[in-house]
Amino acid sequence: MCSSAGGGSRSEHAIGILNNSPPPAIDIRRISMNESLIKLDGVSKTFSIGEEKVFALKEVDLTIKKNQFIMILGPSGSGKSTLMNLLGCLDVPSSGAIYLGEKDISQMSQDDLASIRAKKIGFVFQKFNLIPTLSALQNVSLPSVFQGKTLTEKAEMLLSFVGLQHRLNHRPTQLSGGEQQRVAIARSLINDPEIILADEPTGNLDTKTGNIVMNLLKKLHSQGKTIILVTHNPVLEKYAQRIIKIKDGKVEEKK
Repeated sequence: MCSSAGGGSRSEHAIGILNNSPPPAIDIRRISMNESLIKLDGVSKTFSIGEEKVFALKEVDLTIKKNQFIMILGPSGSGKSTLMNLLGCLDVPSSGAIYLGEKDISQMSQDDLASIRAKKIGFVFQKFNLIPTLSALQNVSLPSVFQGKTLTEKAEMLLSFVGLQHRLNHRPTQLSGGEQQRVAIARSLINDPEIILADEPTGNLDTKTGNIVMNLLKKLHSQGKTIILVTHNPVLEKYAQRIIKIKDGKVEEKK
C-alpha cells in the first residue's frame, strides 16, 4: 500500500479493518495463546430473594487463555449476564476464586476492581452507552480523561480504525446504530485494554451492520486482543474459537 511522507491518510488506516493490513498507529501486542489470562475456580454466585437463596452460577470452572475469541452462549436467565459481570470485574463471586493472571480478584476492593476495569478491560454493550451530549471524538476519548489524560489524537486514530474519520464531530443522535456501535468499539480501545468484553454487541443491529461489527471484533482478535462475546445468538458462533454454553447457571464447552 502506498503512503505519503506523513505515514498515510486516515482513510487508509480505516480501510485496514476491512482487509489484511492493520493500522500501524495502533500498538496491539502479539501474545502467547498458551498463557492463562482468566481462571474461574469453583465460582458460584447467589442472590437472595426474601428468605430464598437463588443460584445464578453454580461451581463454574473456566479458563480463558490470552488471545482467544470466546463466545458465551445462553438464553435469557441462563446466568450469562452474571458470568459477564464477574469476568468484567463488575461483581465478585459468592464463593470460589477468579484469577486475572496471577492475581485473585475475587477478594479485591471496589476501587481495585475499578482500576482493573479501566486498564485491562474494554466494554462494548448492546445499547452503546454513549453520552448523547458529546461528539463521537469526545465519547471515545472520555475513558482516557478519567485516567488523568486526554488522548484526543489517539481517539481520532481509533475512529479512523473503525471507519468513522468523517464522523468525528457528530453526536450519537446524528449517527446510525451501527455507527454508534463502532464508536463504542473505538472507545473500548482508548486505554489499550488486554480484553474486549462484548455484551450482545449486535443485538440492536440489522444483519449487515452486525457483520461489520463482528468483523471489527475479529480483526482486533487477529491483532492480539482477547475477545469475550456474550450472546444468545448462535448465528455468531462462526466468529469464535471456543463456544461456552451456559444453562441454569452451569457451563459446558460446546464440542
